Amino acid sequence: MSGSAPYRHQPLQEAKEQIRLVMIERARFNEPLAVHVQVFDLENAPRYSALSYTWGSAKPTYRITADGSWLDVRENLFHFLREFRQEPGRPEWLWIDQISIDQTNVKERNHQVRFMSRIYSQCDSVTVWINDDSARDFVSFQDPAALAQLLRNEYFSRLWIVQEVLLAQHVRFLTPGNLWISWDAIQETVGRTAKSYFAKLDLTPSSAMSLLALNVERLPSSLEWCILEFSGNKCEDPRDKVYGFMGLIDPCYNFDVDYSRSKVDVYRDAVYYSSRNRTEVAQVLGKNMGIDASEIDQFVGQMHPIDLPLTLSSPSLGADSNSKTEGAYGPRRSIVLEPLPCATGAVPLDLGGNDTEDALAKLSRKRIPMQSTILRRNDSFLTQQEKARRKFVHRKGAVSIGDGSLHGSLASLAHKTWKKVSLSNRPAIDAG
Repeated sequence: MSGSAPYRHQPLQEAKEQIRLVMIERARFNEPLAVHVQVFDLENAPRYSALSYTWGSAKPTYRITADGSWLDVRENLFHFLREFRQEPGRPEWLWIDQISIDQTNVKERNHQVRFMSRIYSQCDSVTVWINDDSARDFVSFQDPAALAQLLRNEYFSRLWIVQEVLLAQHVRFLTPGNLWISWDAIQETVGRTAKSYFAKLDLTPSSAMSLLALNVERLPSSLEWCILEFSGNKCEDPRDKVYGFMGLIDPCYNFDVDYSRSKVDVYRDAVYYSSRNRTEVAQVLGKNMGIDASEIDQFVGQMHPIDLPLTLSSPSLGADSNSKTEGAYGPRRSIVLEPLPCATGAVPLDLGGNDTEDALAKLSRKRIPMQSTILRRNDSFLTQQEKARRKFVHRKGAVSIGDGSLHGSLASLAHKTWKKVSLSNRPAIDAG
């Protein structure tokens, strides 16, 4: 029996990057569902699996018990919980967004979505729940026709699947009847099947694009690439057409997740943060977010690119004995950031401050569109060719940063030269 009082989420401490994990109490298939929810610091959390699934319709809901109180969940999640608790070798702890996040708390949603990438990349596995007979048929027979039918399932048209599966270390599908199959097995079947075969079976574009995304070697991408490829996928909240990609893009984008903002504000920010194809991004994203066509046209008409060269100099950055310019703290070196396309009316560069760290931090917060190629979340994803391309090129006392991205350049600068900056005796910085 469910408790008499509604379930109240135990508060999370943002400073500790905490999450809630769910444990399903064992019971027979048709007995009432009960779960235990516990808060953990993500850094010290036990092994867990993150659930990837479709929320489905808001009605009807099913009542379960959570720590002695009642909690309503949607139908598809209810069926998963009932099926999953019968699995003898299942993970003890689960991360389930519908339960693990207080969906009524906007501040908490902002916080949890910001580090969703860590939640999915740190879990032992991602469990994909597909409540569909086609999934069961493919698991049983691994037949290409059954796979094609499986890929038509609405799960593969979800926007969040892109982030959830690309970030995972291991992905396993669970179907009715406690049948499991790995994502690797699905990829093998695709590899054995000619593309023309799938074309004849009339796979939907969204399914095909999702499948393609799952084969890009799990590389994080630029925001505009994600928008152009996947913003047509389905999600309940139009703002998630942008926020749903935060775990895949380079953190140097410094894009804030804030569900208190309107979809128009989120749309404008995403376009400003795009480095290439800004007009196309504005049109595609605007349409997919449901922005009025006249407002999209007006916004696109206001974008006039200009070149903004930027040079910083500091006595502490990469100083060498050949430099002829002396500062109060030793030889000076310059950092030359390549010209950046910038929309008319953008916030001026105000580098007020007394030290290098402060000035660079202010630059990293400016909403200046970046001239970047696909960005990687960390160097472990880079190919040798890409690593070579993004190396610093030292010449004549200047440091030219190969990547045209302002935020990407600052990130590289922080990693490669920050050890040379004395934080206890910070020098002044000149902006030229």
